[in-house]
Amino acid sequence: FHFIFEWLYWRETQCVMPYWNRARKVPWDPVIHGTPHRFRWFGLPSMWFTSSDAYADLSLWIHHAKGHPCGRKVNKVFPEEMALFSLSACNACQLRQSLRHAKLYNVHKASFLTRCEDAKSSCQRLGSLPKGKDPEELKIDFVFYDIQSKEYLQPEEDYTDTQIHVLNHAAS
Repeated sequence: FHFIFEWLYWRETQCVMPYWNRARKVPWDPVIHGTPHRFRWFGLPSMWFTSSDAYADLSLWIHHAKGHPCGRKVNKVFPEEMALFSLSACNACQLRQSLRHAKLYNVHKASFLTRCEDAKSSCQRLGSLPKGKDPEELKIDFVFYDIQSKEYLQPEEDYTDTQIHVLNHAAS
């Protein structure tokens, strides 16, 4: 029974959508492409990440914000906490701003970090933020998907005005 619960929990909260076109990194869009094959039996999950890059970035931000030691990875992300928080329109707006503008910060170094491309490899490494440079932002868009109307909804930018608007598909 526990295994079934863990599988359902993972399926509903930890999923990453496949790419529609892996070579060009075009994410799967349920409005345009329909439901991916892996979700045909049980339908779309409750929440998902558009790409593995977005999931990896969020894990990296959490890793450094929580002060995990080097080499230790974040076991998993808890997006269901974000979903519960976003049930209030005011909180949804605040969460959208936080996910978009969160800075990559290391608690142990007490400094902002930036990604440095290693000239000798395709790996990314992190370094302290040089003087005069802006900290790297997370840049994750927080979007609701209404399966009934097949529309994307997005909280307002300004969370003092608590409205959620339909997101034009052409803008995404």
